[in-house]
This record gives sequence, C-alpha cells and structure tokens, in this order.
Amino acid sequence: MVELNKKIITLASFLIFSIAIASQTRALSLGAAPGVMQIGELERGKEYSVDFYLVTNSAKELVTTLGFKEGRREMMLRNVTGRYTFIPAETSEEDISKWVKFLRSKLAVSTRKSFPIRFPNGEIVNANEKATLILDIPPDAEPGYHYFEVVMSPNLQAGGGGVGVSTIGVTRPIFIFKVPGIAKREGVIEGIAGSRSGGRAVIDVLFRNTGTVTMDARVSSLKIYNETGDYAGTLNGGYVKVPPKTTGILRVYWYDKNTDKQKTIRVEATVDYTTGSVTREAMVTIPKAGVVTKEVVEAGEFPWWIIILLIGLVLLYVYWRRK
Repeated sequence: MVELNKKIITLASFLIFSIAIASQTRALSLGAAPGVMQIGELERGKEYSVDFYLVTNSAKELVTTLGFKEGRREMMLRNVTGRYTFIPAETSEEDISKWVKFLRSKLAVSTRKSFPIRFPNGEIVNANEKATLILDIPPDAEPGYHYFEVVMSPNLQAGGGGVGVSTIGVTRPIFIFKVPGIAKREGVIEGIAGSRSGGRAVIDVLFRNTGTVTMDARVSSLKIYNETGDYAGTLNGGYVKVPPKTTGILRVYWYDKNTDKQKTIRVEATVDYTTGSVTREAMVTIPKAGVVTKEVVEAGEFPWWIIILLIGLVLLYVYWRRK
C-alpha cells in the first residue's frame, strides 16, 4: 500500500510539473501574405518593386531578418493552374540569387501594429508589417518561369511578463515570375567516360543541355555490369546546374573490387532533369589503381589572329629596316 501511494504521488507530481511547464510555453507563428505570389511577366533589363506582408500572433516584437532562398524542388513536380500558374516544363533553374534584394532586410513585427490588406481576389488579411523586395532582371535573363522563396529568421525580443519558453513556427512565402521567350527543357547524353580517383572508380556522364534554359540534372540511375556481363549494382549522383548549349559533367563514384587491374564494364546511365530524362548505354574502361588519368579538355578555336598580327609586325619591321 505504501509503494502504491508513492507511485501515485510521483505520477501526480510529474503531471503538475508538466502542466506548469506547458503553461509557460507559447507557440508563436510568423508567416506572409500571400503565401504564394505570382508577380507576372517581367521585362529584361528592368527593376521591379514587390510588396508582401508579414503576419504574426506575437504581442512581443519579432525582429525578423529577410533573406533569399532557392525554391524547393517539389515545385517542379507538378503543373499548377489554380490560384496561380506554374508550368515546370517551361521553367528555368538558373541562379537568380543576385537578382533579389530587400528594401529593408530587418523588420520588427508584432500584433501592436495591425492593418487590413485586400488582395485582388477579394481576400482580406490583417497584416502586421509590410516588406518590399526589389527584383532586378538582367538583360540576359533566361526565358520562362522563375521561382524563389523568402526566408524569415525571427528573434523574440526579451522583456515583459515572466519567464517562458517560446516556439516560433515560420512559413516561407514563394514568389513566381516569368520572363518572355520560349523555355525549352531538353538534353542528350553525349558520352560516358571512366577514370579513377584513389580507390574509387569515377564514371563521368557527359550531359549536354540542348534547350534554352538552365536545368538541374543528375544521374538518377547508373546500372553497372561487370566484365562477365553480370549485374554489379546501381548508383546515382547529385544535382548539377547545366546552362543551355553547354555540357555538364555528372560524376558518379563506384567502390569496385580488384582495383589492381584495368577493366572494361558496361553501364546504362539515366540522366533526370525533373521534367524529362534520357538514357544511354556505353562500354567504359576503368584503369587500375595507381594509374594517373588525364581529363580530356575540348580545345577551343585556334587564335589565328595572333599569327596574322606577328606576320604583320615582322613585315613592318623589315619595311622600316629597308627605309
């Protein structure tokens, strides 16, 4: 009976302690309106000012720092034609981080300041602060849709009503705009090459972007068959940005056995660029360990103008000598 009473007292004490802690915990939130903003079609070589609004339930000031973040890849997985329009097959994945800056990168947000905002669709939101970003579209911006997110990093100001633990839930707004022109996403595998780096075999898949926009491409599947034709495994690699009309090296590493001899294997590579994929088979030679392999670099056009200039200088020198 004594033991039972001790257990009841312990359980009750734990519950009272938990309730006391919970009463001191505040769940705060910080978001933006609208959550997804379709800015529209923007002309190259122009600068645009875009307003959006911060919303919080915090009575204390949240000093919030704004920053750029590349849009999440999940956006590229489906077409959207409802509240906003976004077509992955017409999207550029070029780096736009330098296009975006903020009129004020730090803002103080709290419920002490509140004002209603009516959006074009008729929705009304009680906002707590206005933020402004500046979009500077360069003259060589690629065509098609572009998207990005704004990171909001809040710090709760100290002071006031007692000691407590605050958790702040933050959502990131998404911004979408379009640059005029035809956006095409397509590519081919030009070749597959093998080399070695230490104890690892290196397989380079040469992917050429034949479209008009930058794409994030990766080797989503590299099936390896050994010298006897038996299946040896499937590998994959990370994403590489490949600008249009250029060839990107998509590298995959393989920890093979018997590194002390050269081998020729068959590989089947699939390159995925989210809105499509291409596959190619090839026989690849992997050198034995300790053999230094040279990278093949495509030679540029020979600068014949230098030869012409040198000939001209020689002729000029001979002419002046004869005078």
